[in-house]
Amino acid sequence: MENSSDSSEYPSEPTPMPIDATYVSNPALATPSYRSAKKLWLIGLILFLSSPLVAIGPFLLAMILVNTCPGGAAAANEANCGWAALPWAMIATIPTGIVMFIVGIVMMIIGSTRKSKILREGMR
Repeated sequence: MENSSDSSEYPSEPTPMPIDATYVSNPALATPSYRSAKKLWLIGLILFLSSPLVAIGPFLLAMILVNTCPGGAAAANEANCGWAALPWAMIATIPTGIVMFIVGIVMMIIGSTRKSKILREGMR
């Protein structure tokens, strides 16, 4: 057998890629509305999980950076170290973290209900 492209063992048309089995079993998963509901849920999850870090972020940052002050962490106070005053920023970040937490939960609930509605309609 020779190695020519004119050989009859090669098909004239390229073979199509197999279809993803998930989309075959439930075509509603391929709709743009399902993908947007999934993105909404994912954004809610990111907000939900990052809210504690935002709320206590200045405190954590100050605990790390206060060691750069003269005398170290033991001698640092708001008068001689700017990093020791950083936890006062939590006056703004704690309410921001609370709002992010609530918004994240609401977005996750809305995204979940939209996804389940799309899946229920796709099963019919």
